[in-house]
Parts: sequence; structure tokens; C-alpha cells
Amino acid sequence: MAEASDLSPISLTLNDYRVTLDNGQWTSDYPDDGRTDHAPPSGAMEKEVIRLRNDKRRLMRDLEKFKRQAREMDELKERWSNLDFKYQLLMDMWTLKQLDTEKQESSRAHSPTSNKNSPRAGTPP
Repeated sequence: MAEASDLSPISLTLNDYRVTLDNGQWTSDYPDDGRTDHAPPSGAMEKEVIRLRNDKRRLMRDLEKFKRQAREMDELKERWSNLDFKYQLLMDMWTLKQLDTEKQESSRAHSPTSNKNSPRAGTPP
């Protein structure tokens, strides 16, 4: 079953004056300048009006779709930012751990108690 927004607008012509019900609102197809001698639009104008209304509906749907995509992109950017922060933090932690390990190894290598072949290894200071 088609939705009301998919159906064509309802047009009513009264004494050469045409009004249209579109999305629950009545609109005049003629300028409201107080004159009553307006001629009804030709077939080409009527088709153009219909085409423009359909274009407007399509553009409104596209706009909503693009708004949803923009919100999704913002969420993805935030998620990416959080993941990048976590990655950088883990890399810093790993680098510090490597530096601490290298420092401990180098201090053991230069310490007198670690060198067992040294003549002073067993003697008190």
C-alpha cells in the first residue's frame, strides 16, 4: 500500500481558481494579488509544477539521507579518534617498558657484583 507522501497532490479547481492539497496543506497555484482573472495553467506549466514538486520531495529525502550520513561520519570520526589515542598510548607504554628494560640490563652489565671474573668481586669495600 502506498503512503500518503508517495501519492500525487490533490488539486481542486473552482471557477478558474486552482488550489492543491499537498502534505496536509492547501496551497494556491496562482499568485495571491487580489486579482480574479487568472487563467488556469497550460498543460506544460502543470507538468512543470508537478515535476518541481516531485524534485522537491526527492531533494528533501536526499537531504535527510545526507544528514544521517553526516551524523554517522561524525560518530566514525570520534571512534577513529579514540582508537588512535589508545594506539598512541599503548605505543608510549611499550616504548617506556623497552627503555626501562634496556636501562636495567645496562646497569646490571656495569655493576661490580654482576661481573664475576673481576678480581674485586668477592672482596669487601
